[in-house]
Amino acid sequence: MKNFINILLAGSMLFLVSCEKPEDEALKASSLSEVVDVPSPAGKWTKKATFPGDKEADFPLAFTINNKIYLETNFVNDFWEYDPLQNLWTKKKSINFFLHHMAAFSVGGYGYIGLGTTFGNDHRGFWKYNPSTDSWSEIAEFPGEHGLNSTGFSIGNMGYVLSASSDIGTPLYQYNPANDTWTKKADLPILALELPVVFSIGSKAYVGTGFGVIHEGFFEPTNQFWEYDSETDKWTRKADFAGVSRFSAAGFSIGGKGYIGTGATTADRQERNAVCDFWEYNPGTDKWTLKSAFKGGVRHGSFGASVNGKGFIGLGFGTTNNVPFKNDLWEFDPSL
Repeated sequence: MKNFINILLAGSMLFLVSCEKPEDEALKASSLSEVVDVPSPAGKWTKKATFPGDKEADFPLAFTINNKIYLETNFVNDFWEYDPLQNLWTKKKSINFFLHHMAAFSVGGYGYIGLGTTFGNDHRGFWKYNPSTDSWSEIAEFPGEHGLNSTGFSIGNMGYVLSASSDIGTPLYQYNPANDTWTKKADLPILALELPVVFSIGSKAYVGTGFGVIHEGFFEPTNQFWEYDSETDKWTRKADFAGVSRFSAAGFSIGGKGYIGTGATTADRQERNAVCDFWEYNPGTDKWTLKSAFKGGVRHGSFGASVNGKGFIGLGFGTTNNVPFKNDLWEFDPSL
């Protein structure tokens, strides 16, 4: 049995890409180079140390500090550090709140996690993580409306949160750690965008894919892609993501380029139709390039992060009713 996805590349050529589904249900991706010509270097995926915590982590959050990745597992309420140099996972002190669907970012050597939902109650609290002391402290409460599946990112010495809500659109707030204050910024011009990929390059952030109100008031996956300029506080629509519309994908930036892959193409909880294709975005040319398929197999709900010129994607879950859960970690080297 195979899962198929249609990919529209530059021009008007349509290619069929397959991800094999073995009988043991451990989904894996076949090389896209067998189906289409992937420009060299296509990038290389290498399997790293398996995540040792509870793999049933729903939409894990990740941020980086001092060349290490920090992972909050949502629902399970565990907090872990991954050191790429040693290929080692270490359990750290958790935020100690049973929250899920939170937002996270890192600024100035500290990590920040906040918002979230617990037992139907929304929270606007935010906390700061100090890796030197392995401790958490509360910061100013988020001032905006809480949106499920809010998204965090950072530009320079500022943190940002996109708060999705079907009632108020997708507002953006900036956090200044110097004076512990939040400031309202320009809204993303998509109503209620949830589970997008966000990465930063220089003074700009890029937001794409996700699940929002795109046409005639209906929620659906999208391939829209937007640039946020922190210096002018303006959003500009860029070339649409070149893969099929999706949400709950993973991404990161390396060396002035952005990367997006995996994700789910349908909101049907019984069959998410997860995918494994992987793409590179060049902001200088506003173009997308197909890269080597993610070797961990079709999935969505994974985390993405980059450290020292390498990207990482891990955890998440498969296609049918959000199972099977994954606990693997993969490293992407764009130079190979």
